[in-house]
Amino acid sequence: MKVVYLLGAGASYGSLSASPSVPPLGIQLFDKLVEFSSAWARLPADVQSEFKRADRPFEPGFELLRRTNDSLLPSLLRAMGLYFLQFKPQMGSAYIRFVDRLKSDSHQKIVATLNYDLLLDRVLASKQNGYVGYGSSVPRGQIPLLKLHGAPNLVHTAPISSTGGTFSQYVKLVDGPARFIRPDEAERRLASDDLPPAMALYAKGKEVLVCDEAVAQMQREFSDALKAADVAVVIGTAYVADDLHVWDPLISTDGRLLIVDPSADGFEPVVAARCGKDTRLKRMGFAEFVSQGSLVT
Repeated sequence: MKVVYLLGAGASYGSLSASPSVPPLGIQLFDKLVEFSSAWARLPADVQSEFKRADRPFEPGFELLRRTNDSLLPSLLRAMGLYFLQFKPQMGSAYIRFVDRLKSDSHQKIVATLNYDLLLDRVLASKQNGYVGYGSSVPRGQIPLLKLHGAPNLVHTAPISSTGGTFSQYVKLVDGPARFIRPDEAERRLASDDLPPAMALYAKGKEVLVCDEAVAQMQREFSDALKAADVAVVIGTAYVADDLHVWDPLISTDGRLLIVDPSADGFEPVVAARCGKDTRLKRMGFAEFVSQGSLVT
């Protein structure tokens, strides 16, 4: 059986045990970044109000900056990367139970995540002698991991210092090969380099400003895996109609689609678009899900 798992922010938030805490949901993220970073705290009041909009938190702030002041984006993305690098799974993390269960079954599996944090990555490393298999082709016995929105430890192959100009001009100079590095190496890199990591903007369209091809390749591998999947399991991921790279291949897959979410609200368009194909909703959080029976029914 071929299984594709997709984990979103709700999975990390519901993973129970992490240091210094579990990562926040999107509605809480801006305030946490302001506490963490002076770059975020110094944003003008009108920009801050866009990040804190009650009807659509966070995304409008990045969209406004992309249009009006994109020179701020490198420092904000570096600080955001450093913020997410700090999270580490602790004993009792649902990610530990999740990886243990994946390791014990015989299914052919690929795990994808939308999350910037490295909670899952760190657990995989601890279970695989320090190895994390980014991409769909990994050695036998290892679990492939796709970071569909990039990661704070996905960086350009060489440190680059800014040469001035707006970021929309500068970004064209840094398209090219990227590589995943160890979290401790990423912390040093982001603290000293002008260039941000290959992380999608948390905004409509999830634009990747640096080394976008590295992220696009993982998105293609996710789509290809779903074409052959018998089951797709979506955990802690809200339906966002604009995220076509995520939801179009999920809706199109001919395999069973299992959506795991504490409320299971907002997925009516997905069910309708699948036109009668096997689609199931489980109203439970990540920790409960990985402690129950089957992960694929």
